[in-house]
Amino acid sequence: MRVFAVLIAAIAIYLGAHDVALAQATVPNVTPPLQGLNSPVTSTVTNCMMSCNSQAASCQTGCVMPAAPTTTGPTGTLNATKSTSCAIGCTTTQLTCQTACARLSSQIGQ
Repeated sequence: MRVFAVLIAAIAIYLGAHDVALAQATVPNVTPPLQGLNSPVTSTVTNCMMSCNSQAASCQTGCVMPAAPTTTGPTGTLNATKSTSCAIGCTTTQLTCQTACARLSSQIGQ
């Protein structure tokens, strides 16, 4: 009879301690910080970079020079040419713009 009482007491202690441990094992409700494409920093930098790319595309379109019309040769074979110095200037402007976007992101992210 005494063994039975000790056994019941041991089971009660075990189950009681086990329930207490479970009651304290709750998961805190924490909202994670904004990450990835949802963050204001990423959105601002992406918009800035896209603006730089758009300006560069417009600039490079202006660098294309139409071919001079000729009276010799078959029609439809004239190709426009691109001014190399103009294209390099557009690319330099684009890189400068994107560097400014990168600096902006480091200032916003602080």
